[in-house]
Amino acid sequence: MARGGRRSAEARAAIAAGIEAARERGARLGRPATPVPVAADRVAVLRSEGKSLSQIAEQLNDENVPSASGRPWTKSTVQYVLRRLQSEPDSPQCPAPGQAPGAR
Repeated sequence: MARGGRRSAEARAAIAAGIEAARERGARLGRPATPVPVAADRVAVLRSEGKSLSQIAEQLNDENVPSASGRPWTKSTVQYVLRRLQSEPDSPQCPAPGQAPGAR
């Protein structure tokens, strides 16, 4: 084993034990979820008009609608917002393509 290898292995074991203890206490680990962007309602409306994820991203970029990260919209970021809308208990349900927002 390389010099200091034992110490780093011991440090990794101690960190792993600490993480496991935190999980047992019910601590939330990792990066917290980002809030649903302000543009989420706009994304839902565009989706209800039957637009594809790529078309929505393109339109949001054309309209200079800021994303949560400040980077340009992509179909992946649009999909993330739509999934978040579906999973957030307090947010309006995301409509299926061609369905009006708020309709179930």
